[in-house]
Amino acid sequence: MIGIIALGVGFSAGLGATAPNMCGTIDDHFRAANAPDIIVRGNLSQEQLDALDAHPLISGADGFYSDDYFFETQRENRNGEQVTRTEYARAYHMELQNRAINRLDLIEGIWPQNANEVVAERNNKNMRAVALGEQLTLPLRGENGEALRGLDGAEITVSATVVGIAANPLYFSQEQESSRFSERRTRENGTEYTHRFALDYVYYFDSAYLQTPLHGTFMEMFAPDYTQAYLTVQGAAALNIFRNGYTALINDAVTALQSEINSSADLTFLTLRGYEVNGTLTNGNRGVMELKAYDEMLSAISFVFPLFFGLVACLVVLSTMMRLVEKERALIGCYKSLGYSNKKILSRYIAFAVIACVIGSALGFFAGFRTLPIIITNVFKIMFVFPPLSNGFYYWFGIGTAAFMTAVVTLVTIYAATKYLKERPAALLNHKAPKPGRKILLERMAFLWKRIKFKWKSTLRNIFRYVKHLLMTVISVAGCFVLVFAAFGIFDSIQNAGWDGEGFVNLQTAMSYVVLMLIVTAGALSIIVTYNLTNINVEERKRELATLKVLGYKNGEVAGYIYREIFILTLFGVLIGLPLGYFFSDFILVFMDAGVSLAINWWSWIVSIAMTFIFTLITSALLYKKITGVDMNASLKSID
Repeated sequence: MIGIIALGVGFSAGLGATAPNMCGTIDDHFRAANAPDIIVRGNLSQEQLDALDAHPLISGADGFYSDDYFFETQRENRNGEQVTRTEYARAYHMELQNRAINRLDLIEGIWPQNANEVVAERNNKNMRAVALGEQLTLPLRGENGEALRGLDGAEITVSATVVGIAANPLYFSQEQESSRFSERRTRENGTEYTHRFALDYVYYFDSAYLQTPLHGTFMEMFAPDYTQAYLTVQGAAALNIFRNGYTALINDAVTALQSEINSSADLTFLTLRGYEVNGTLTNGNRGVMELKAYDEMLSAISFVFPLFFGLVACLVVLSTMMRLVEKERALIGCYKSLGYSNKKILSRYIAFAVIACVIGSALGFFAGFRTLPIIITNVFKIMFVFPPLSNGFYYWFGIGTAAFMTAVVTLVTIYAATKYLKERPAALLNHKAPKPGRKILLERMAFLWKRIKFKWKSTLRNIFRYVKHLLMTVISVAGCFVLVFAAFGIFDSIQNAGWDGEGFVNLQTAMSYVVLMLIVTAGALSIIVTYNLTNINVEERKRELATLKVLGYKNGEVAGYIYREIFILTLFGVLIGLPLGYFFSDFILVFMDAGVSLAINWWSWIVSIAMTFIFTLITSALLYKKITGVDMNASLKSID
């Protein structure tokens, strides 16, 4: 019981804490760096920036200059040949040290000391690595990509030496950021779309030494004061950026700024979560929007899977408690004979159940709460650059599951014990007569029954003789199969969604690890469940097994007597679980609201079935000594 409850609570606590922990970590990181709530793009004058800063909804404003560049480089391909490649870069011109908004983290090197030094953004999976001391030369280009030239006709360039590597809090996605350069392309189906080229580099010039990217040229007088501004909103720092309260506050602020400030300027307002303009969601911060989408997916899985998981676990606990109370019916009769009240006797079993729940819940909660978020977050580092996980105590899923399982186990215990407490002591002290054998439906089909071997006849009789055990095992196996099947169903559906891009490949990789974790956990549950129910079955039938040994059955034959029942019940569970698993998978995808339709590969059906039987095979191996080690003398003398 402790193991089953610990597994259920640990799974729920860990999975339920993962998404809030990842989001909470980024939210804390943004708060520590004072990340902007709104990014304004456009040609901004100092007067406009002052107006934004003075707005009652805005707590701070920081203007800076930013532009994108592209240039051609010679690189070696896989065949060792030199090829020309166009690369794209973005350069920021801002105050780098002692920043008030969106503080950069210097990872390596030093800050620029003059106009000829620059800091580069840390590389991720897609951005190219930049080494300290590397010489940078950026040719300036116009809106249409044409080279900008001075009065002497020479191409205007910006040259600097990389002296530091920094991390911008806003660049925590492993996906490449898009540059402002794009081109029209045509898909295979003939539809046209705009392809935006991805950034290969991001550089930061210190505005204390370089006022504009055209510094020292005749064009400086035509350059705007700023091309972007970071804004922070009053009261936003106290809210989680991934929650709806934050989104509502920022959207209200953008609406007010658009009506009051934007009427006299052509400015674009962007938010971390994206902002809806005329019914269309504008692009927000790539990392925040991606992490929010995965947060919703994981939250859906975290809610539905543990709920189903807990129901299966509770079903097994029900069987365990009923077996315990039934085994102690004579002891209950003894207590009643000694004058103990029904309430006093009942409290003994309730205490047993509650203590098991408390110990199991505590073990599961602290194990799952601490380990699963770390494991899954490490998996999602394929897509994000995470700072160290925050120590947020996201406990609701785990405590909710523990409370649910404790309540169900307590009610089940009361139900099981009350059944015997109603009987008189004399009836309880008498040995309970074994369940009489009955003809099963198959026996009435004489033409078929006579063709079945004796060992299979006894197996079929026992399966349908112990109806309670049959139902408990079949339903439990079906539940475990549904969890495994649903894990494959979610993974296949995401794979077959037909999305493009490297981000989709990363999502597939991350989800494959999550699915693997779900399968391992469902497998552990399946093994514990089948072991527990079969162990109860063996305990109830010790006299029967001992009789078989007296009659000369060898260990393998005695074990096969039970094994045949286990595998037939597993087959029944799989047959029931197939349609349930299909509809459960579809329900999860709808609940996730990820825009993915159920599409399961044919081999996933086969693998799910095979894995369920493998789990049963493992359980059978674990039970071998229990089955064959029955003491013939003690079992045949006992009255249990």
